[in-house]
Amino acid sequence: MEQGPSFRISEPKFPTNDPDYTILSKQRSRYQFYYFYIIDEVLGPLCVRVGSFLPFQVTAYLNGHNLTSLSES
Repeated sequence: MEQGPSFRISEPKFPTNDPDYTILSKQRSRYQFYYFYIIDEVLGPLCVRVGSFLPFQVTAYLNGHNLTSLSES
C-alpha cells in the first residue's frame, strides 16, 4: 500500500434544493499499485507503476528517472 492522489465524496453541511448534491474533494490516501517490469530492446529495462484507484496514476521509471502522467500540486 502506497500513498497517491484520490477523491473523497461528502455530504454538504447545509440543505440544498438538489437531493443528489454531493461535494467532491481531492485528498491523498493509501491504495494498491501494480508494477510491471519490461525489458525493451532499445530502451533497456524499465518499470511501469499503475495505481488501482481513480485517477489511475501511471509512473514509468527509465534509467533512474521517473515520468509521471499525473502532475501533483
